[in-house]
Amino acid sequence: MPNSLDQRNIFMTGATGFFGSRLLKVILDSSQSHLFLLIRPRKKQTSIPRLKSALSGITSDARIEDYLKRITIVEGDIAKEGLGMDGDRLKEIAKDIDLIYHLAADVNIGNSDEGIRVVNAYGTQNVLEFASMCKTYGRLKKLCHVSTAYVVGTKGKSDIVFREDDLAISQGFNNTYEESKYEAELAVNDYRKKGLAVDIYRPSILTDSIPVVDYEFLSGLFRPFHFIISGTFDKIPVYGNTKFNVVSAEDAAKAVSLISLSTNGKGRNYHIVNNSELPFDHALDIAQEVFELKRPARVPLEDFDMNSLTGIQRQMVGPFIPYFNFKARFDSRNADKVLKDKGFCYNSLRDDEVRSVFKYMRERMAQHRYVSV
Repeated sequence: MPNSLDQRNIFMTGATGFFGSRLLKVILDSSQSHLFLLIRPRKKQTSIPRLKSALSGITSDARIEDYLKRITIVEGDIAKEGLGMDGDRLKEIAKDIDLIYHLAADVNIGNSDEGIRVVNAYGTQNVLEFASMCKTYGRLKKLCHVSTAYVVGTKGKSDIVFREDDLAISQGFNNTYEESKYEAELAVNDYRKKGLAVDIYRPSILTDSIPVVDYEFLSGLFRPFHFIISGTFDKIPVYGNTKFNVVSAEDAAKAVSLISLSTNGKGRNYHIVNNSELPFDHALDIAQEVFELKRPARVPLEDFDMNSLTGIQRQMVGPFIPYFNFKARFDSRNADKVLKDKGFCYNSLRDDEVRSVFKYMRERMAQHRYVSV
């Protein structure tokens, strides 16, 4: 990558998260920029150890020590007004920021608590206020906001094409996560009208690097398969032609970095999605081969009786049912144009990679002495 980030001051939220740590690494590896990282303080673990822990699975300890020379930790909280800082400190930081990446979010699709809205929607509002301050008192060029392609909501069960410039398409939402990210995008659009340049990046399903770095961060595609292949389910509600749009977190980080540094400050939406999708049935075939378990029967959602499941089974599989029955397609012409010019393309999950992940899962489940419900 070109060193087009050299000498810039970048403010980032969510750097200790699954995706944020990957984007942080890409930026630090490709430039000499200085990073101001907003990290929420915790009693049990201070900010530096949290950051080191987030990076430890994806780079060496020596590299992390080099990174820390170009990092300033800013303790704060996006859920609080002024990002949890006093006005003087906020203004002092704002005047020196060239670029902002906002990634902090609660991504738990099974969480219906109002707290997820506080973080994802209200938190984004607070970051937008900070960005406006950076523009007023300093030299901010752009805010890069990471959303999700699944703001398409319940329209995902329809055979539609969801375009990058689409947002309000009379959709409902499958969970509070989707709705809160939709509300965050509405706030972004309001600030765009006020003259703030904001890019929105909408990743599809982000998954782990291959091989999996950390079992505890088994994410995206593989988490629902963890439940299915446990032997817990005799049948599952799945649309016949479901395909998973899977992007590795590393690829997504590279894509966001390339696009954000290659575009002007007008602000656009970009779908970070893979043109090569993984069929559900094919992944299930591989899982069945590795785990040597009876394949769950696939039942159309409209014919599936949720009451046939135990409470624990519903808790395990319920949040994923909308994604097992997803039909919409994502248009990505804005992102594809930039990435093609940069010679970048997403990696597809090969069969041997999917098989290796399931083998890893089998080993870890054995270590945890997993017991079927």
